[in-house]
Amino acid sequence: MSKWLILALVVGVLVWRWSQRRTARMAPPTVRAGAAPQPIAMVPCEVCGVLMDARLAIRSPTGHLCHTHRHGAHPPDAS
Repeated sequence: MSKWLILALVVGVLVWRWSQRRTARMAPPTVRAGAAPQPIAMVPCEVCGVLMDARLAIRSPTGHLCHTHRHGAHPPDAS
């Protein structure tokens, strides 16, 4: 009789540990304290209109160009 009680206790502990791990994995990630990341400025390509990071865009006299349309960029006048 005592071996069945020990077996039930061991199975109960295993099920409890399994459910604790499962709950911990399903919990939403905690939000880190601190400043939120700054938004990135997006600009449209003047040829195709695709939005891209302003830091990666190629400046042209009339606006911005994407990497695909960079051949249309003309150097600014040096006057």
